[in-house]
Amino acid sequence: MEKRKSGGRNNGGIEENTMAILDTSGFNRYSHHRLDDRLAFLEAVRSASLLPDNGTPPTSTMWQAIFQILKEETSLELIMGSYQLLNELDKRFPRLCLPEMEKSESCLPPTISNEPVVAEEAWCPFTLGLDRDDEINKGSSGSIDSVVSQILCNWLYHTFTSISYGFHSLIQELGKIVNQKSKVLETEILRKMLLLHYLVSVLEADFVPRNYAFKEKMRWTLLRDSLLNMLLGSRKIIYKGLVKDCLSVICDVFSDLSDQTESTSDLDSVAPPLKEISYIDTSAFALALPELKRSTCFYLKKLLIMMLELDTSRDVADVQGLTTRADGVRTPAAEIILDELAYNSDTLSPFFQVFDDPRWKLKMIMPYFQKYIPKIYSLWSIRC
Repeated sequence: MEKRKSGGRNNGGIEENTMAILDTSGFNRYSHHRLDDRLAFLEAVRSASLLPDNGTPPTSTMWQAIFQILKEETSLELIMGSYQLLNELDKRFPRLCLPEMEKSESCLPPTISNEPVVAEEAWCPFTLGLDRDDEINKGSSGSIDSVVSQILCNWLYHTFTSISYGFHSLIQELGKIVNQKSKVLETEILRKMLLLHYLVSVLEADFVPRNYAFKEKMRWTLLRDSLLNMLLGSRKIIYKGLVKDCLSVICDVFSDLSDQTESTSDLDSVAPPLKEISYIDTSAFALALPELKRSTCFYLKKLLIMMLELDTSRDVADVQGLTTRADGVRTPAAEIILDELAYNSDTLSPFFQVFDDPRWKLKMIMPYFQKYIPKIYSLWSIRC
């Protein structure tokens, strides 16, 4: 796989100036000065990387600081500002992209001329496969750089049974609080939903180009090194539990939306989320919450579809002898979903209303009929 330099190393001066804004050790956590400093930091990163035509990508430390703001802040303005900035930076400076397609005069579809290009040293919220102790020992100077790095590293490698940390536990927490109406939980719901949206977007941006390239090149290593495959194969995640929790949250959120309104518009298929949300204040949160819940269903549906696509590509690689024993064995996500739907029939209707992709909907329904609908035997068939 080809690699390109991310350009982050040349931003030492920008990093020093912007990270200095976050040096708020003299203020307490809820001070007005701290809020202003973090907003100024986000604006400084935007001005340096996004506004100029030849803007340079932020350094890994700056990326981590933005992500940390999204992960732990309680201010609506900071949550939305960091979420928007992370998405805009990902679009401007992608971690992985496909090269230009070869143009052909024939009617055949274009093919990939080269392998996907990965940006060297590009920051990613999933640092799977790295040694945790090495990552922590990299920053031991006590500076804001090392503090942010250690906090993020601890979050990424914390046990997935923890309440507050981990990708799997994030989905579990959403399942617990999504139906709560307390005002105290409003910003927490918003933060956790947007955090999940961003992490799924990162997985999608990495997986989709790799899967497309795999179909063209038939190189299993492209998918073996994907963030999704490494995440699902991690020892710190319960794979079956993750699939079941995704299914449970989808059904619970959709059922909650159906109970909140009698309008048929809310019972339609889950639509993609709005591309841009400019501002949400406390009074408007109640109006925005249903859209956020629909968006959460949409992103969890994306995650399940990526799992199914990965299983399909893995089956193709198995048939062609491209996989090895080191790839391990995983129960296909489709089988886990079918077993869960058969065990809890109440989830059947909301799941298929959300899971509206025609191709995968058919692939899920037909095996369900074949596996769980009893066959009818006539007297003639018994005699034969």
